[in-house]
Amino acid sequence: AYKLNVLHLHLSDDEGWRLQIAELPELTEIGARRAFRTDADGNVFEGGSLMPQLGSGPDSDNEGSGFFTRAQFIDLLRYASARHVSVIPEFDMPAHARAAVVAMRVRASRLGEPDSTGIRLDDPADTSRYLTIQNYDDGILNPCLPGTYRFIETVIGDVASMYAEADAPLDIWHMGGDEARNVFKGFGFGPSGVTFDEQAQDFPWERSPACAAYIADTAGVNSREDLERHFVQRVSTLVANAGIPAMYAWMDILDDVAATDLATRRAGVDFWEVISQNDGHDRIASYVERGFETIVAAPDFTYFDFTQEIDPAERGQYWATRFIDTAKVFAFAPENLPQNAATSVTREGRAWQATGTAAPVTVTGLQGHLWGEVVRSGEQVDYMSFPRLLALAERAWHRAPWEQDYTAGKTYSATEGGVDTAALAADYATFAAALGTKELAKLDAAGVRYRIPVPGARLDGGTLSMNSAIPGLTLEVSRNGGAFQAWVPGTSATSGDRVRARSADGQRIGREDTIE
Repeated sequence: AYKLNVLHLHLSDDEGWRLQIAELPELTEIGARRAFRTDADGNVFEGGSLMPQLGSGPDSDNEGSGFFTRAQFIDLLRYASARHVSVIPEFDMPAHARAAVVAMRVRASRLGEPDSTGIRLDDPADTSRYLTIQNYDDGILNPCLPGTYRFIETVIGDVASMYAEADAPLDIWHMGGDEARNVFKGFGFGPSGVTFDEQAQDFPWERSPACAAYIADTAGVNSREDLERHFVQRVSTLVANAGIPAMYAWMDILDDVAATDLATRRAGVDFWEVISQNDGHDRIASYVERGFETIVAAPDFTYFDFTQEIDPAERGQYWATRFIDTAKVFAFAPENLPQNAATSVTREGRAWQATGTAAPVTVTGLQGHLWGEVVRSGEQVDYMSFPRLLALAERAWHRAPWEQDYTAGKTYSATEGGVDTAALAADYATFAAALGTKELAKLDAAGVRYRIPVPGARLDGGTLSMNSAIPGLTLEVSRNGGAFQAWVPGTSATSGDRVRARSADGQRIGREDTIE
């Protein structure tokens, strides 16, 4: 209905493998289950499941366990194709791969070859000391092992057969590629205020004997620093051999690669730089210039796992920005990233300034994201996605008059101006009115449990004024601890009274807040 025509489905990560692969049953027997187990000696044991993570608890009957069967995934593909939605499968590698690494370690043991690098995805002799952003020291698969490429080829082949059975197009394969790093060494996220010996840390694979031999024997690979570039090229060859025309990746692994270096006919990148920090707005041009189909995936504007309001009662992340509400998504300018400095603030709530230095670029698409690690129910999926997703569709498909053409050398900030903020405000008012009078009612009818905004409230001489970010919703007030009643202009109230709003159909209530 809103022309959201691509579903980028992230099917593997450190904490879970989410698709049945018939030839590799351990991926779902082990990698799709989280539970606490110990061996006979009392040591944590992952021979039957992954250790608990992200609050999933000690047993496997939790929201952190589960996977799509082959039949379920084929059904999903058919459902999507009937609605003209393309599904891009992603299996993240080389980092964020611990579920697969552990599962294949178990498989090697079950096959009686526990140290076989023809089966495993990690080198059992690797003594590299690293820690990933997810706090794992064994979550990155090794690009120097024959088992790694056999594994990837098997997964690609099995997934391609699912698409073929569903009669659905498999035009893009996404290999992930983000954050293959040690947070304590080089560019990473080493925690501030923590003292550590960087000399006692290694880059991934730095102490892998298999990689030392691979580097010595492989033309064009002269050092550990060449391994990621080499890995993405080899994976692209496997993708091309499967008849898939394009391969995409997160930007991290493509820093030193051109699209023409890959074996697929097309190549793409998800640009997930925080654009309001460290000149992030200016780096997108590098990928376009190197021939990549470039998807704008800015976390400070389009990550829907982020909190929607600066309030401890709101769930969500905040590492890239303190909030992302519907108005912020609506005001995003995806084709002129510096412009966003005129209409937004940094994570710390400060104004920022941006000047584009590169030549103008053409981007391929705009993407919204909901990372399921912070989601516990279908209701929360709806709450985090809607109505922000409608603002994303508006920006993806419609270029507003207040969106400026990119001009190299032009500076934007809250003080520099450059954006007709009055026109933006008027445009958003029209959009918000459409939500309140038409679109939310449609979502209600479809059973979508969108977020109902918390009303704004103000006392003026004992009279309560109220409004809503989405006009047309019923606003309510509870006075002196009594039952909630519909607010009308002129209603009296006092500090400590409670306010809330109702859904467009009146059947659900939003989060309450207290008048201060």
